[in-house]
Parts: sequence; C-alpha cells; structure tokens
Amino acid sequence: MPQLETVLIEMIVDAADFPADSFDSVVGVCANKSGGRCLFNLRVDSHPNIQRIAAIASKSGGGVTLLLL
Repeated sequence: MPQLETVLIEMIVDAADFPADSFDSVVGVCANKSGGRCLFNLRVDSHPNIQRIAAIASKSGGGVTLLLL
C-alpha cells in the first residue's frame, strides 16, 4: 500500500473516539477514505491482547494494512 494511504489510515484510527466509535465503523471509514476495501473484519478469541483484526486492501497499490484492537 502506498505510504500516503497508510498514513491516512493511521490518522483516521488516531482520531477515532473509542469506545463510542465501534471498531467496525472505524474499519469502514478507513476503507472508504483511503480508497481501499475491507478484506476481513474478525473477532479474535484466541489471543489475550487482541480482540479484533481487520485488513484493508489498497485498490491502487495492491498492499494490505492490518488493524488490530
């Protein structure tokens, strides 16, 4: 994923108002505003420090950004 898209996603996540904004809604906003698409958004039960994981694919650069909660 081009560097600019990654920085944009980081800025969106940093500005999110957790827990008022749900992880699902933040993933959707990240995908929409970065011009990408959500590949998956899953609950994680098997790891003590991670509750959710999502991947956003870039439409232009072919890269993937992972989001962890």
